[in-house]
Amino acid sequence: IPEYAHLFAQNTTEITGNNLKILCLSSFGLVIVMIAGCITCQLISGARVRSPVYIFDAVLFLSMGIISLFKTNRNSRFVIVSIIIQENTLLASSVILDIFLKRQDLPSTIFPLSLVLASFFYIVIPVYHRIMAFAWTAAFITIDLLLKTHDIFLYDLINILAIYLACSIVGNISNKARIAELETKRRLMFQRDTD
Repeated sequence: IPEYAHLFAQNTTEITGNNLKILCLSSFGLVIVMIAGCITCQLISGARVRSPVYIFDAVLFLSMGIISLFKTNRNSRFVIVSIIIQENTLLASSVILDIFLKRQDLPSTIFPLSLVLASFFYIVIPVYHRIMAFAWTAAFITIDLLLKTHDIFLYDLINILAIYLACSIVGNISNKARIAELETKRRLMFQRDTD
């Protein structure tokens, strides 16, 4: 984290530009995921009540993607806030879909997938991602304990913790690799300018 903060201070424009690209790509990618989920809900009997959640998310992510196309690298605050909104919306929707709109005797599948998708944001805002991922995981496990059967809860608990740990490790490795790459590029540019 200190390395990232130091790098961010020296390469604000470049990092913001990279984050803007990630925001744009993730927005349109999540739109596809939500549309696919909505279509699946329409095909499954008795699942049509879930489609408004998918439609809301798809509209929100599509709006973020379109707006990000017209933003410049200078507006770093917009990029960070948008990514935070995007990740929280994704995880909150997955909790609603996986717990409140699914039978209590079925294991969770949407929230683990959302954790994997959210891990792509780790290299963008590692501090915020750690806090949000941990908070939503803890909330999910708590609600799961209260509403699901004992066997399903134990299955979900092991599954969620394993995925959370794996995503944290992969995200940390990706973040360090990205820092090293940008730092190397910065040093090369500094050496070129001084020469």
